[in-house]
Amino acid sequence: MLQGGWLTRGEEGRFSAYLPRGGEVVRWTEEPGGGWSGPVSLGGDGLTPFLAVGQGADRYVHLVGMRPTGGDEGHVELVHAVQFQTGRPAAAWRPWGTPTARPRGRATRRRRGRPGPRPRLHAQRGGGISLRAQKDAGGWHPGGT
Repeated sequence: MLQGGWLTRGEEGRFSAYLPRGGEVVRWTEEPGGGWSGPVSLGGDGLTPFLAVGQGADRYVHLVGMRPTGGDEGHVELVHAVQFQTGRPAAAWRPWGTPTARPRGRATRRRRGRPGPRPRLHAQRGGGISLRAQKDAGGWHPGGT
């Protein structure tokens, strides 16, 4: 299941398309002369078939997935990776915490109008919403409800 955009456009104008597949994320990239390369693995180490893709005003692509925790059945952790440039590898997937969501939960990167200066992720979990907001200097504020 994809939430948010799955097609992004980089600073140089080329498109990238993302898809969760087989426990990882794969990406296709538009080539400078036309055509597409890929699929290329961006890793994920056992992600559920869920992916939220968002893009900040800086044109960085943020990928958010869910991965089983290995504990109680059905519990997952949110994980995040960022791609700084079209066609380049993504940074390592990093855990964002363990919400009380099930694999069928939703996370969306919401945006109204033009992208804001700092991406925000709203994750629906159980009966509430959790928010992760990017800091001005990079990195992310702790999650909250």
